[in-house]
Formats: sequence, C-alpha cells, structure tokens
Amino acid sequence: MAHVTISIPEEHVDDLRRQLLRAHARCAAALRRALDAYLRSHERFDAVEGAVVELADLDEALHQVGWSAGREPRAVVLRAHPEVLVDALRALVDAHGSLTLRELLLSVEREG
Repeated sequence: MAHVTISIPEEHVDDLRRQLLRAHARCAAALRRALDAYLRSHERFDAVEGAVVELADLDEALHQVGWSAGREPRAVVLRAHPEVLVDALRALVDAHGSLTLRELLLSVEREG
C-alpha cells in the first residue's frame, strides 16, 4: 500500500511520538512471540514476516518524528504507511478529542 503524507502540528508531535513508541514496543513484543513460536514449531513464519514489516513501518515513522523529544517543538511532515497513521491518530483522537487530529485522521482514511 502506498504511503500517505501528512503535516503534524507542533503541539501534537510529542503525543504522536509517544503513541508510535508504544506501538513499536507492542510490535517488538509480538515479533519476539512470533519468533519463539516459529522456533518451537517451525510453522507460521508468515507471522514473523508480518511483525517485521509492521516494525519496519513504525521504525520509519519514528525516524521522521524523532525517537526522543527535541528541545524545541516543531511541526513535522510525516510520510508513513496509512495503517500506522490511522492507528496512532485514532488513539490520539480517543485520548484528546482534538479537532485537528480528527481532521488528520479523516484525511488519512480517505487517502489510504
């Protein structure tokens, strides 16, 4: 699937980064579980491949927003897989209810 580009206003970059980091940690744990299961059974290597692809998508997004907060907040133009963006933005909209985030989510859902 093609990547989508969105502009994240500076006031939402830190929240987005934290959400992407949480997703990255969950995905890394899923990869460990998939690898453990594959090494035990020698079956379902597709689960390992899927977790690697998802982790790579999250890694790419985190490289763009930064792995840690910068000294001065700045807006970010983010190009990422639509599922990564939708999942992160949906979680932020649920947590904050921001109209700006809701509009970004709708734009990604239309494009993706």
